[in-house]
Amino acid sequence: MTPRVPYHVGFVVPDLAEGMAQFSAALGVSWRQAAETDLPVRTGAGEHTVRLRYAYSVEGPPYLELIECAEGTVWACDGGGAGTAHHLGYWSDDLEGDAARLERAGWARELTDAAEGGGCRVLAYHRAPAGPRVEHVATSMRRLILGS
Repeated sequence: MTPRVPYHVGFVVPDLAEGMAQFSAALGVSWRQAAETDLPVRTGAGEHTVRLRYAYSVEGPPYLELIECAEGTVWACDGGGAGTAHHLGYWSDDLEGDAARLERAGWARELTDAAEGGGCRVLAYHRAPAGPRVEHVATSMRRLILGS
């Protein structure tokens, strides 16, 4: 594997609007339009749909991504709040291949989108034995996410 620079660093925040204001005031970043979506996901506990609210910074890469807490998911606040980095995000042209490579390295597949047939087509989260997360996002989502 060739080392790559992540395209974003994700933070989970208790309130999206408040988090955007705090990061803007402290770091001088501005934000793309906040988005909200119902995302069908698959975890070890099965399939369900999560309501996600998130925003990406205009400045980057790497971009900052703020995700509003979604309790009972990988995006739960767990007392961490806005100061805790949640994950590194990378573009992927081969989600299943990247997922398999991380799993061989001991990174557990924590969550994927709930694509038909049990695979993933949009995103996959993996967690290292020591705790950090990596999110792979399908390169085909770039225009939708960043508008470019």
